[in-house]
Formats: sequence, C-alpha cells, structure tokens
Amino acid sequence: MLSIAFDDLGLHRVIGGIELRNDGVRPCPGEAGDAPRGALRGERVHQSGEWQSEVVYAILDHEWRLRTS
Repeated sequence: MLSIAFDDLGLHRVIGGIELRNDGVRPCPGEAGDAPRGALRGERVHQSGEWQSEVVYAILDHEWRLRTS
C-alpha cells in the first residue's frame, strides 16, 4: 500500500491511526518504517458508548524511499 501511495499516487505523507487498546496490531506500523506522531485521547471515534483514543502514525515519502532503497 505504501508503494502505491508514494510511487503511484505521488503522496507526500501517509497517516494511520490505531485504537490505543488494540495491542494486537500496535507493533505492525513500525515495521513499515513509520513512527508514532502523537496520541489523540478520547476524541476521534465514538463507539460502543464511549470515545476511543488512538495513536497516530505517519511516514513521509523520503522516509519510505530511504527504507526501500
């Protein structure tokens, strides 16, 4: 997906969020070379009667190119 985003679509940055309580997927984004950029506590998605918090990850095009070259 990142190859499509940067190589085919020419995007500058890809951002993704992971719900804080979802420990099962949290290690995955770092494997792509991105880094946590911040946390949004209780302000993104209202689900199951409560506001969810998430960690925001992002990777820039030049970071992706360094990792894949």
